[in-house]
Amino acid sequence: IIKETGLCVWRSGIEPELELKINPDWLNGKMALYWTGKSHKTFELTGKERDYEMIERAGKVARQAAIRKNVFELAEAINLSYEVQIKEGMERCPKFNEIGKKYCGGGFGGYVLYLFETESDRNIFLQNKDTLKIEPYMK
Repeated sequence: IIKETGLCVWRSGIEPELELKINPDWLNGKMALYWTGKSHKTFELTGKERDYEMIERAGKVARQAAIRKNVFELAEAINLSYEVQIKEGMERCPKFNEIGKKYCGGGFGGYVLYLFETESDRNIFLQNKDTLKIEPYMK
């Protein structure tokens, strides 16, 4: 399974392997978080049936998005992951004119990542309660 993490693409295996690290400036002004108001303990949610084929597909799409620096392909990958989360029983999240969204971490509450086509769309979203803008960075 290939997983896109922030600015890096990691290849899964016995030990994760860094495959790609790129400048994330193409994501400036396009991401924000939404607090669902629901906390949970991730370890209590393990053992659920997973759609590993769709998870792998999302990872491959995310990898291509990172290589091409294509926000719409990244949105597709994020939305594939979100659909896996919905199939696992997570609640649907509110719509805010985003092009992509998914729960962070183990899901079932906590934060939701929202991806927007433009900074102005994101800024409108940030007028809502329990939102926080985030920007990519590279060390």
